[in-house]
Amino acid sequence: MHSPEHTSLSRRAVVRTLSWTTPAVAVAAAAPAYATSVPSTGQVVVENYAIEPVDNVPTPTVEQCQQHAGITFLATRNNQPAPTTDTVTVQLPFGLTFAGGLGANVDGVTVLEVPVGRNGVVTVPAIVPTGSAGTYTVTVAYRGETTTQSVVVTPAPGEVFEIHRSTGSSTASATFSALEVSVGSAVSAGAIMGDQYTATNSAGSDQVKNGANGAVIAAGGTVRLWGRNIDAPTTAPVALKHSGTEVTGMQFVDAWTSIADNDQSTGGVAASASGNVFQWYRTGTTSGTLVVAKVSGITGTVLQVASDQTRSYVRTTTGVFSWTTATRGSSATATQILASGNVTQLDTFGYVYNGTKVGGSAIADGKLWSWGSDAKASSIALPAGATGVAKIATGSAGLMILDTAGNLWSRGVYSSDANSWTKRASDVVDFSFWGFGDIYAGGMWITTAGTAFKFFGDRTWYTPEPVTRASDRTPLSGITKTFSSDGTYLLLTSDGTVWATGGNLDNAGRNRATTLAVGSGTTTDLNVWGLHLGSNYYGGGYVLKNSAGC
Repeated sequence: MHSPEHTSLSRRAVVRTLSWTTPAVAVAAAAPAYATSVPSTGQVVVENYAIEPVDNVPTPTVEQCQQHAGITFLATRNNQPAPTTDTVTVQLPFGLTFAGGLGANVDGVTVLEVPVGRNGVVTVPAIVPTGSAGTYTVTVAYRGETTTQSVVVTPAPGEVFEIHRSTGSSTASATFSALEVSVGSAVSAGAIMGDQYTATNSAGSDQVKNGANGAVIAAGGTVRLWGRNIDAPTTAPVALKHSGTEVTGMQFVDAWTSIADNDQSTGGVAASASGNVFQWYRTGTTSGTLVVAKVSGITGTVLQVASDQTRSYVRTTTGVFSWTTATRGSSATATQILASGNVTQLDTFGYVYNGTKVGGSAIADGKLWSWGSDAKASSIALPAGATGVAKIATGSAGLMILDTAGNLWSRGVYSSDANSWTKRASDVVDFSFWGFGDIYAGGMWITTAGTAFKFFGDRTWYTPEPVTRASDRTPLSGITKTFSSDGTYLLLTSDGTVWATGGNLDNAGRNRATTLAVGSGTTTDLNVWGLHLGSNYYGGGYVLKNSAGC
């Protein structure tokens, strides 16, 4: 994605990564793997407990807002089926709920005690996906032992709205508007906005960037592209085709748009879980050809895609694969840059502006890995005192991680030592991040209280400020997700309201947010892009609505 996140203006310009399209995993607190008792004889008896998914059960796949029943686990005690008097703790991450409102919300995680059934079988009550499409993790704990079960959520019909930010200087308050994109009756999560601005080059002449590109997965896993670089207006997106045949069955998508002078190129990647991967590219000129290449060399089940200017990535059950953007031909070959069956997160960046900036980071086998333009991954030591990693976000200007204890750490241009870690905040449940060149970076974090703080650094770390309502200057509350880019930020609150704010912390008073009118129904996905050159800001994004609601 990036998802957002960086000035490649990909889906991850906020996070990506991982973030919205790859929901957070809830993990039960660690506990002893056994218990002891002392019978009347005085002899100590060791009790052994175990919990695991029922064998040979495929990964559940369920459409957004639709109930899914039948997820089961097997609990054992002393290698025998656990008694029906025992219970297990089931945890659902944000984006999954129990049907009928069962369970209690604990710091964004839904927790429910479920009794053990006959023969040690634990049947999880029906669940309903209320979040974006992607892969979620259900966690079950039994007497200190834990196990997990993935749930793949597929998109439901909905509407896409483009978000446009007013162009203005750092002294002007940003205004935002929304425009519906006509992509058909069934639209799924995965759209991305690109770049759209006019800048003045060193010679004093205007360079029109003809951006505002989007990509979304529609009915049947088809892909719809629109934007001035694609020659498709907002009201008439075009179908992604390979060798004259429309691409179908796609489940993941990401895209990018160039910000370099005299470079109006755009591109992206779409994939199915089964490993059908397609990359597109276009120069953006009126005479340019839309290049669509099928990508080979990828193994495993696809879990995530990421596309940036010059390079794209696929995360699978066997590792991370990458390839240089194919600008011609109908095929491309990926190379594995990180081999592991346990890559849990991926976030990348890439753009061309005053030189090519390409790289990324991942969590594999519990370790943090990073790479640059050579796409050679190397491990990075975690901050001293940090617990396991809950989320990562990367960019050319730095790297941030959220540990499982809720501490936010950074390293990059806003530190005295770019290779050292600095603790920035505690009591954090989520964050979004962006960077520009090796110059500056920023983003937002969300506290356990549901408030958001905007942060910014350019070798000086500015004092973070809470996001407030523009109407009365009171802190915005109930925030569940943030999406950050250079000077343009979106927020989602627990009641489904989308808020927007413009400007960075080096612009006084730019932490004030206003609401966006983006139709009815439930917000199921959104993202942001933004950029500022000199004193002028440009930006936008998209919001995906589920018309049915759930």
